[in-house]
Amino acid sequence: EEGMELIERMRLACERMRTLINDLLSFSRISRNYDTHVKKVDLNNVLSDVFDELDEAIRAKEAVVHRSGSFPVIEGTEAELYQLFQNIISNALKYSAPDRKPVIDIISKNIRGRDARIENEMTLEDPYCSITVRDNGIGFDNKYAEKIFMIFQRLHGRHEYEGTGIGPASCKKIVENHHGTIYATGTPGAGAAFTVILPLYA
Repeated sequence: EEGMELIERMRLACERMRTLINDLLSFSRISRNYDTHVKKVDLNNVLSDVFDELDEAIRAKEAVVHRSGSFPVIEGTEAELYQLFQNIISNALKYSAPDRKPVIDIISKNIRGRDARIENEMTLEDPYCSITVRDNGIGFDNKYAEKIFMIFQRLHGRHEYEGTGIGPASCKKIVENHHGTIYATGTPGAGAAFTVILPLYA
């Protein structure tokens, strides 16, 4: 019995290492792939593909997902944009509160550079899209809002929630590749919101 327990612990450690290596490889590919795969990407199609991928998890959690606003066509790398929203929405499902069904609101609106948290005076009048993914999950303290996007940084232990701490860092890298920005806000016990701001092109 003791030997079987040891083998199971080794198996779990190997699975965690495999996940970590795969996440690191995915993270390292982000910057290499961008310039060679840029094209017009319809974010409606990206989100539809993400929902198809997460359909089983959404059903299992009995989650309610609302989409509002017009999701634009932008210039970017489709695979990276898929990874971006897949990560954010799957995290909204993962960090749901145990005492209520998840509700996820995805809101899109067009804004100008002056409202986009872009620190470049040249872009103050340029058009951007702002896409916010808001949930009613466990949330987090806003003092950790920047820490979330640092690689290997986790707000919860792996025994509570699975993960390597690379996902949000990958999101930040993807958004920066697309000349945008991302930030998060949260309230402990009440939910979190991740806002992605990406440039629009005429």
